[in-house]
Amino acid sequence: MGGRGGSSNLNYQGNNGGSGRASSNGVNVSEMRDKLNSLSPNVTNSKLATETVTQINSLKDKNSDVKIYRATIGDSINQNDWVFLSKAQAERWTKTPLGRPKPGVKVVESTVKAKDVDWTGKNLEFVYKGKRKRK
Repeated sequence: MGGRGGSSNLNYQGNNGGSGRASSNGVNVSEMRDKLNSLSPNVTNSKLATETVTQINSLKDKNSDVKIYRATIGDSINQNDWVFLSKAQAERWTKTPLGRPKPGVKVVESTVKAKDVDWTGKNLEFVYKGKRKRK
């Protein structure tokens, strides 16, 4: 569920060209605190960003725990999947652009080490780099 519906503009997906797999820009989530200032205030000040910003600011190092979320029809989070640090952001992807529920799509969450989560370089979207995590 890495895509955003029927959007023809896939610029938001970074280097993966819309393949549904996220690509990292080499910045680990534990290093994101300094990067928050480079993002638009529209992104970091949004209601959906609150949980993400709070988690990023609480990280001490790459071994800190971080909670990740993914909207999916499955029951696991796989290596190179797009993930969010906000349950509210992930829940957006359980609905169509018109707000209707997507059949079978639910939010899966897992607590992982920060070293296994990298920033995609776009807004507050991340990629999970660790081993498969079941619900």
